[in-house]
Amino acid sequence: MSGRENPLRREAERMLGSKVHQDRGGALFSAAHAGEILPSDWFTVELKDGRARLRPTQMALQAFWTWAAGRIQPEGLGEQLQKLEDRKAPPAELELFTQGVKQMELNAAPMLWLVYDKRLRQLAAEALRSDTGGGLLACWACMALALKR
Repeated sequence: MSGRENPLRREAERMLGSKVHQDRGGALFSAAHAGEILPSDWFTVELKDGRARLRPTQMALQAFWTWAAGRIQPEGLGEQLQKLEDRKAPPAELELFTQGVKQMELNAAPMLWLVYDKRLRQLAAEALRSDTGGGLLACWACMALALKR
């Protein structure tokens, strides 16, 4: 399985009716925009400089986890994060997820995943003191899928 074979890329391409590319900024995907954008609960869309930039929503994280669950089994940290999946995902978790999907699609080196894992664990510790953490299981899944290859 290629890192680019994930439901988020397919949904983004369906929405925009064209191929998408990884965004070089804070969004997940972007594409030249000239036509209609179909609605989706998975992304927010920003139109800027003739491009559509898509950022994932919490629903995208849930859809990604549902897809990933058929490919990996939670263990260790993943099992602990499953307990938080019904909570809300704050912007920091959505940003980490965006980074994780990008790294997964680019088949990032294991060293980059060490930095990602550290940030994931920091956010998990914060989630234990709040009502957040709903995006962390999807973040973990990005890493687990990438390192499984």
